[in-house]
Amino acid sequence: MRYDVTVAPDEDAWGIYVPAIDRATAARNLKEVDTMASDLIEIMTGSKNPELAVHLKLPDDIQAKLNDMQNLRRHAQELRERAIQEQADVIRKLHNSGMTYRDISTVLGLPYQRTRQRLTKCQKPGSCLRAKLHDAVNPCDDWAAGRKTVERMTGIEPA
Repeated sequence: MRYDVTVAPDEDAWGIYVPAIDRATAARNLKEVDTMASDLIEIMTGSKNPELAVHLKLPDDIQAKLNDMQNLRRHAQELRERAIQEQADVIRKLHNSGMTYRDISTVLGLPYQRTRQRLTKCQKPGSCLRAKLHDAVNPCDDWAAGRKTVERMTGIEPA
């Protein structure tokens, strides 16, 4: 049998309530919740290794913040994937226009190998979503020098 278990923070512990048997217990930390709930159910019903569906109940203000945080994480992941795709498109267009990988690396502030890797990994639609964004977020140390070179040569300030 499956038992719903509601867990909520208490003063110095986690309160555990099992509605099916109308009983409660407590755990010192969340790691102990499954064990404590299983023990309670076993003692009260004789059921060995009960299946648990644990529901964490946090105060409304904290739950709202947690939901916001999870939404922001999802949005950030979508933006990272989009940035990788855009980066690959820019690399592809610059390469198709005749720029060398080294020049593209200078323009984008990426290591040469990463630039070439982005182009080869992102040839298939959707494949570059698995590529790392590290360099798009943390450009290489040569970014300042590359930026000045691009400005001097083109008169255009790179983004």
